[in-house]
Amino acid sequence: MIYCIGTIGAGASRMGVILSIVLLTACATSEPQLDRFESWTAEENRLSAAGVDRIQAFLEENGSSSFLIVYQGKVAYQYGDIHKKHLIHSIRKPLLSLLYGLAVASGQIDLDETVATLNLEEPGVPFSSQERGATVAQLLQSRSGIYLPAAAETANMAETRPERGSHAPGDAYYYNNWSFNAVGTVFEQKTGQSIYDAFNETFAQPLGMTRYTHQIDSFTLESGAGDEALQLGGLDGFYLLEPDRSRHPAYHFRLSAHDLALIGQLVANDGEWNGEQLIPREWIEQSTDCYSLINENLGGGRSLCYGMMWETVQNENGEPISFVHTGLGAHMLYVNPMHQNQISAGVDIEHVRS
Repeated sequence: MIYCIGTIGAGASRMGVILSIVLLTACATSEPQLDRFESWTAEENRLSAAGVDRIQAFLEENGSSSFLIVYQGKVAYQYGDIHKKHLIHSIRKPLLSLLYGLAVASGQIDLDETVATLNLEEPGVPFSSQERGATVAQLLQSRSGIYLPAAAETANMAETRPERGSHAPGDAYYYNNWSFNAVGTVFEQKTGQSIYDAFNETFAQPLGMTRYTHQIDSFTLESGAGDEALQLGGLDGFYLLEPDRSRHPAYHFRLSAHDLALIGQLVANDGEWNGEQLIPREWIEQSTDCYSLINENLGGGRSLCYGMMWETVQNENGEPISFVHTGLGAHMLYVNPMHQNQISAGVDIEHVRS
């Protein structure tokens, strides 16, 4: 398994970061008192010295903060402070997707339930009859057909947001923060548990995360307020509410490269950890399936699909090669189970709207 986790410079392109890193290899030591991973010895490490130099140059050139590669459960390379917490932006979405696996398996959440029976409407903005037909699955797939302003929405998201009513639920893909935030609300309504409590119990504690201390807060940004108004301190997560846009908060996480790598390892293990199935294997398969083709030509016959808050890279035969999600500022989590369970991830400059 290879996990690459850290902070990649903002100058790198979204998929360029992922694909470039996947092609590179390297090795370094770690801090045993903090790490949950062993390290490959110099003699055993399969990463070449030339590969190390290429990775090092790439990370330095792009102003990276931290980066980690784990191969077959052992650290093959690390850069910077892999234990420093970073705001991971849109990687919050696959984290929630994983939590959905348990809630769906237990019957707490029905993927076929529609927003008509869920308490999701914005104040003074009732759903149309067409929008009321959107299902929880379509919210997760970003194919809800509900196009409304959202917390943590970037300017580009707002500019490219389709007109309300332009697509029926299930008909079109649009990277939709309203849908992503709404499924957070659905999760808490249906499970009776906060996203952060569920994350702590399901992942942080069983995986032995070293920097997640379950410090959670919430912030409200009024119209015109900048992200500098946020006082993050040692927080591990926070709700971001922007009432001028939406009643549904974004659910942000701050994780270290090391702790994010643990999530990658769990996914590479098909949801199993120390003999316990933390996430159903079937859910990982279902949530990383291809529901929307978003890039037909990544090169080498590969294409990119969107699943349920995961991106999936496919080969020329339409078979999944890897599972990916990125965040604003070139943050990245990459899992490649088809090639000896390779996984990569990265995090960078702390911007909030993602």
